[in-house]
Amino acid sequence: MSAPGAHIGETTLPAVGTLWVGDSLDWISKLCLMTFAHHRHPVYLFHTHDMSSPGIDGIELVHAREVFDYPD
Repeated sequence: MSAPGAHIGETTLPAVGTLWVGDSLDWISKLCLMTFAHHRHPVYLFHTHDMSSPGIDGIELVHAREVFDYPD
């Protein structure tokens, strides 16, 4: 993972982390993630299933098992 916040001028934007349970995002979830990325927040999308990239620049996919070990 990269730094916890993006530096823009003198402002540091907080990172946004979200969890998705499923194999694909719905349109409203994509729109929310796009909004954070558009405003240059670092965005980490944690997921529980194998999923392809949502096709949004600035979104980093991270499998949820990297931060939490859960039963199948």
